[in-house]
Amino acid sequence: LQRPVRIPREDFVENGARKREYMVDGFTPYLMDAGRGQQRISFLGITKTNLLPSLTMDLGAELPVKRLHLHSIDLSDTVPQTTPSGFGLPYHLKIEGSRTADFDHAVLLTNYHRTSIYETGPIIMRRFQETNCRYIRLTVLEPYLFSEDANEHTRMGFAEIEIFSHDQNVALHKPVTGKDIDTPQRQFSSLTDGSNFYGQILPLRQWMQELARRHDLENEGPRVAEELQRRYTFQKVQLRRLLWLATVLAMGIAFTLLIERMRRLRQAQRMKERFAADLHDELGANLHTIGLLSDLSKEVMDSPDQLTDVLDRIRLFTERSGTAARYCTNMLEAEGLCEDLAEEMKRSASRLLSDLEYEIGFKGEEHLHALSPRKRIDLFLFSKECLSNILRHSGASQVSIQLSATDKRVNLTIIDDGTGLHGNNHPVPASVKRRARLLRGRVTATTPSSGTGTEINLDLNVRKFGIRL
Repeated sequence: LQRPVRIPREDFVENGARKREYMVDGFTPYLMDAGRGQQRISFLGITKTNLLPSLTMDLGAELPVKRLHLHSIDLSDTVPQTTPSGFGLPYHLKIEGSRTADFDHAVLLTNYHRTSIYETGPIIMRRFQETNCRYIRLTVLEPYLFSEDANEHTRMGFAEIEIFSHDQNVALHKPVTGKDIDTPQRQFSSLTDGSNFYGQILPLRQWMQELARRHDLENEGPRVAEELQRRYTFQKVQLRRLLWLATVLAMGIAFTLLIERMRRLRQAQRMKERFAADLHDELGANLHTIGLLSDLSKEVMDSPDQLTDVLDRIRLFTERSGTAARYCTNMLEAEGLCEDLAEEMKRSASRLLSDLEYEIGFKGEEHLHALSPRKRIDLFLFSKECLSNILRHSGASQVSIQLSATDKRVNLTIIDDGTGLHGNNHPVPASVKRRARLLRGRVTATTPSSGTGTEINLDLNVRKFGIRL
């Protein structure tokens, strides 16, 4: 502050605001406020022009001081401004220090003398020789003239007065008294409260650090805005993709539900067709048999014993056909098909194998109830198809049916003593293969240990990798 400045240019011309001493004059064009904290109104006093008003500050103890900051009255944030720059700041000030309150041995610390508009600003900084003193006095030698007709009264004011000792403001919250100053609605305490019209006044070093930080943030601003725009664009793209994905997913779910419904409808239709085919085959065979027996009855009319036997057989096939018709009708109309698989298989065996000796056994019936309805129905139809083939083609007199189930597997074995299957490797009938394929099971046909007949074995896996199929 106030040090000599040398400019190594011969063509440099000093005029107006272009003077070398302005580089170190101690004026800053900034207010060193934090923009936060308590806001305070600047001190403003009225005095007569023929007096030398003064402000006296008690530092509370004798301290070595060497620097002074005078904050001018804050400019208002209105447009146009209500007061000009440097409003209330005296043109000539004398700053003295003393160890006693009477200033008998006062020491001149520094002077402030304004001769042009370039010698003022929001903050006036002055450095002087380090001096030990307790009391600081500011005396107005030339007051501020705020108008041409200010012949009797003038004004003086400051936003803050800072006194520094070892780079610390030792005037903060210290008492201030005035002489020959009238202060309506303004308090002397506002001179040392550490705040201005915009908030807390920052120390010089902290203010410069925040100013540098602001510069860095302003440089980062465009990059931050660019990154935000990039992320916003990316989010828009992602959102658009999610919307398309959600749309495709919704359509996929709807399509899957539609396909599943159509598959179930077709499955139900196939079941009905299967039952209808069974009904047609069995009734057709029975009616054909009844027709043949009717023709035979005409030939044995002369033999009462034979005629009675033929009529009994006609009666038997008539009752069998009625039973089959009622059974299939009930199966088609039932809401829960084959809910009790063992009972259904028993009824089917008793109806189809009424003229044969047969045995039927079940093991692990509790596991059969855990099967899906589709599995139970297909398993029932598989057993019925096997019995129908035995009845039509094998010429067997004895049949054995054994069904065993566990938590993981189901095994069905049907053995007859008929003529057996002909061909290489005991070929499985196509109808039996088809029903085994619907069950996703493995079917084999072998010759029983007795040496005659056929043994059909179905092995069905109902659980895989811990998941029920």
